[in-house]
This record gives sequence, C-alpha cells and structure tokens, in this order.
Amino acid sequence: MNGSSGKGGKAGTTIETKARVPLCGGGPKRTDYIKKYGGQDGDTTAQPITTMMLKNIPCRKSQEEVMSRIDQKNFANRYDFFYLPRDVKFRANLGYAFINFLTPQDASAFKKEMDGFRFSESGSVKACAVVPAHVQGLMNNLAAFRRTEVMRSSRKPYFSGNAAT
Repeated sequence: MNGSSGKGGKAGTTIETKARVPLCGGGPKRTDYIKKYGGQDGDTTAQPITTMMLKNIPCRKSQEEVMSRIDQKNFANRYDFFYLPRDVKFRANLGYAFINFLTPQDASAFKKEMDGFRFSESGSVKACAVVPAHVQGLMNNLAAFRRTEVMRSSRKPYFSGNAAT
C-alpha cells in the first residue's frame, strides 16, 4: 500500500476510518463520567476521591455479606453508599462493588486495608483490588441510580441516612 493510509486508498491520499466501539462492556469507555457527574456546582475538575470500586469479590457473596466484612474491618459507619451488582438469572454478584466513603481519608484507608484481601471462607483464591470509581461522591452516585431499573428492584444500592429521599 505504498503511501496510502487506510483501506482502498490511493498513493498519497488519506482515508480516515473510525474505530468500532464494542457493543458490550463499554460503560466506562462510552460515558464521560466527569462531564456527566462532574464536581460540585458543575465543576468538572477533579474532586476528592471518596468512591472506591472493590474488584474480585467471590460471585456467591451477597451485598449484606460483603458489607458485614467491610464493617468488621472497622469501616462501619464510615460509608454512605454501597452497591454490589447482581445477575438475577445466575443468582450471583458480578464480582465488583462500589462504596462511597464519608471522607477521602476513609477511602484511602479502605484501599490500604482491602487491596489484596481474600474472602477466605468463599473457596475463591482471588485477591481483591481497590481502585477509584468513575462516579465520585454520594450525590453523583444517587443521581446515577435515581431513575434506573435497579432502584425499582430488590437489587437496590445501600444508601445511609436520608440520601435516598
């Protein structure tokens, strides 16, 4: 294809082709969460990290079991939002959860405590990983879920206090 850059191009011409976006697993790739749920008062700059994603949760763990384990690790009353997505058909979680902490310090302490944690009684050898979530803060998480089917089902996220009103 001497000199061409693209399918069917002639020498010396440029044909631009767009990359195809996969239809599945594209949530974070397709949505600009900072633009959609940016900082407070419409500020789209970085805000303190309070919402963490806990990955590699054994699939048979319930939301209550994972929350109980987090509470046992001295994080009780230190978070106001928790969501463990579930697959209703297979009666299993999807292996990750979102937790919003009251302070960035609590979120950082959670990362230090739970990064590499293993649910010993689960039969799984996977080690948990903790990373900042795409959607940050209680109000942004509430806004992200407010009008979704999840909020009208038995798979609702946990919101503490008056956050869900």
